[in-house]
Amino acid sequence: MTPDPAPTYRRIADDLAAEITSGRLPDSSRLPPERELSEHFGVARQTIRAALELLRSQGFVTTGRRGTYVSADRPQAPAAPREADDTALSPFLPAQEHTLVRGTLFTATVDPSLAAALGTAPGTSVLQYRHSTTSPLGADASQTRSAITYFTPAAVRKIPELHRYLRRVPVGNPDLSALPLWFRRQGIQPVLRESVTVRRPAPGNRTAPTGLSVRRWCHTQHQLLLALTDFTVPVAWSEITLEYTAPAHSAHRYATPTR
Repeated sequence: MTPDPAPTYRRIADDLAAEITSGRLPDSSRLPPERELSEHFGVARQTIRAALELLRSQGFVTTGRRGTYVSADRPQAPAAPREADDTALSPFLPAQEHTLVRGTLFTATVDPSLAAALGTAPGTSVLQYRHSTTSPLGADASQTRSAITYFTPAAVRKIPELHRYLRRVPVGNPDLSALPLWFRRQGIQPVLRESVTVRRPAPGNRTAPTGLSVRRWCHTQHQLLLALTDFTVPVAWSEITLEYTAPAHSAHRYATPTR
């Protein structure tokens, strides 16, 4: 399986680090302003800020009142490749290479059972991210998957970037690729787990497809829920493979059809 690509902000940071180590951005030179970098890379300024923060943490640049400069005491080579991909810590649908991601961030109420899971009162609006990924399959074919992520009030309180988005909703195509970085800023180590549910058609209904739905839970290292993501497998399938990182902690529940 090809690993997921790096988040947008990390790819931008890697490009800038390569410019620095090659000498095209000399020591002590000033980087272009955020607005120019945003236009050059075709991303939101928030994504540029995340990339610059990563470069600062790696020692490539320093930021002062007059802008961001290449550090004279910088590493002589780009940072080593990551052993773990940030996308593995994201509650959203994985985006493979050349995947088109579209989505909308908005607030709405949810059903009472979901509100209870999110830790909010029934009838209270919660921050939600409805998104889809379209990935090429070759021969002019593609596959589109859709999902919706529900953020808990605790997540919005703890993550300043989500709180700022909350004041601006609805927001079309927000850049949330830096969410794992936002977690780390707040000392959060996200832990993901998934529940997979397979629903068979009712007896006698042979035309209805077998349904497969997935719920992804995103917790802090202290088991505080941050987000829930629901998505379904939209295409016909003949085999399901489940991979566990902690098999001893898995649970299997079965529902027997009533007669």
